[in-house]
This record gives sequence, structure tokens and C-alpha cells, in this order.
Amino acid sequence: MKCPDCQTHFEEGDKYCSKCRADLDVVYLFEPVCPQCRKEYPDGTRFCEDDGINLVTPDKLIPRCAKCNKEYPEGTKYCTKDGGKVIAEAFRSSEPQALSMGASLPVQELSTLANESYTVNVGDWISQGYKNFTKYTGGFLGFTILYFFAMLIPQLIPGLGTIIVISVLAQPLSVGFLIVSFKIEQGKTPTFGDFFKGFNYFLPLVLFGIVGGLLMFVGYLLLILPGIYLSISYAFANAVIVDRRIEFFQAMELSRKKVGQKWFGILWFFLVIGVINILGVLALGVGVIFTVPLTACTLAVAYRNIFGVVSDDY
Repeated sequence: MKCPDCQTHFEEGDKYCSKCRADLDVVYLFEPVCPQCRKEYPDGTRFCEDDGINLVTPDKLIPRCAKCNKEYPEGTKYCTKDGGKVIAEAFRSSEPQALSMGASLPVQELSTLANESYTVNVGDWISQGYKNFTKYTGGFLGFTILYFFAMLIPQLIPGLGTIIVISVLAQPLSVGFLIVSFKIEQGKTPTFGDFFKGFNYFLPLVLFGIVGGLLMFVGYLLLILPGIYLSISYAFANAVIVDRRIEFFQAMELSRKKVGQKWFGILWFFLVIGVINILGVLALGVGVIFTVPLTACTLAVAYRNIFGVVSDDY
């Protein structure tokens, strides 16, 4: 077996790579299985290709009654208390959990997350994003129309309207697309109200919008290239804020370091997404009603593959 970061060979049971000191318990799974559909995967796989959720090792699956949640020995089929079916579920307390709002991630854990390897597969991301979009098409289209109205109406107020849009509405409403996409990725049924849950993360999202926006603005003033670099590097910061629930600057740094592993691959991904949205504009402008939510669904798939989705409650 090889370390997924540096490809150094290691033995089963080793906790850290002898060469790069990667935390093998975190970044490598032996005989992983999906806790939802029970599909088995090759060693080292991190996410279920069907459900999009984090895989676990078989020892993390605890047989429980589907009705009363009582634990049973492996092989038990029915609960002796209420006759409920006994199924193996992921033991959540052993899985990484989202922190409380605005918490600081320990330096070591932040470093481990930033160094976990991943593969850029633009075609697969867009394909899966489209599948997720079709699972809630009506909701996505309805919210997209509402989103555009929310972005345009405040700008009728000279000066003040633009500030309101940028600092108050843009980030929380944009994140609403991601939250619904995350729920679909996790096999859950979203509601229209989920689109507005971005406001639950109002302060860190607004702070990211202001600070990140200023940094990118300065970057574009400095011969454009630094601005492009920061725009791509911070592209997943708002998703990190919602999923990991960490303070905004750590989310920006985690996004920057993670994207930095495959920066040109991520750049190519956003260029393709950009072309799709340009085609939407060329379709008499109506096409963007479809391409904007498709973009959000695709970003959620990309985030899941790059960072892993931790939270299951937004």
C-alpha cells in the first residue's frame, strides 16, 4: 500500500507516513464501504460515487435497530425489543464532524485537510452536477429567478443598492444553491426553504465577501494575474464556511491551499463552467436560468471530491 500524498509504501496499521508524516488514519481507508448503500470500494477511496457521502471502514458500521436505535452484535437481523430491522449504520461519533459556527480549526487538522490529495475530473463533475440538478429542477429554476430579482432590485437605489447587494445579499443567497446541492449529494430531499439557509452563516459569509473581495480587487490592480490566482484559490471558501463552520479567514486559507495542489486543473474547471454560462447568456439570456443552478450543483460535486462533505445539517 502507498501513501496517497507521496506514494511511499506503508504497512496496514501504520498511523503516519514515514516520509511525509501524512496522517494515514485520516487520508486512507482500508476496504471502505458506503454507510448508506453498502457499496464496497478499493482501498483509499474516500467518497461513494452513487451517494456522494464519506466512506467508512467496515469496523465503523454498527448494527442498530432501525426503530429504537439499539445496538446489536453483527449478524443480528431483527430487534428483540420491537421487531425492527437491524441495519449497519456509520458510527457518527468516530467520523469528522462540522465544528460550531465560527470555530477555529486546530493547526494540525487544518494542515492535514489541506494536504489530502484529490483528482480533478471536470467531465465527471459536470455529469454528476447535471444529474443532481435534474433531481430538483423546479426548485432550482424558481430560486434562480428569485435570486436575479434580489440582485437587481436593490441596485435601483443609486450607490447604496450596489453596496447592499455585495455585502448583504450576494454571499448568503449564492450559498443557498450550494446547501441544496449538498443535500441532494447526500441523498436527501431538499425543500425550497433550504435555499435561504445561507443566512444562518450571514456574518462569516459577509466578512469573506468583504475581505476576499478586497484582496481580489487589489490583485486585479496588480497586473491582473494575482487577482485571477486569488479568485480561483478562494472559490470554495464560502462552501468551507457552510460545511466546516470555521471562521472565514481559515476557510479562505484552506480553500487556497487545497486548490493550490491542482490550481491549473481547477482553473480549467472554472473555464469550462464559464463557457457553459456564456452559452446561457447567448441563448437570449434565458439560458442562465438553467446554467446558474447547474453551475452550483457542479461546484457542490467538485467540493465533495476535493474537501469531502462533513456536515449533514445546515
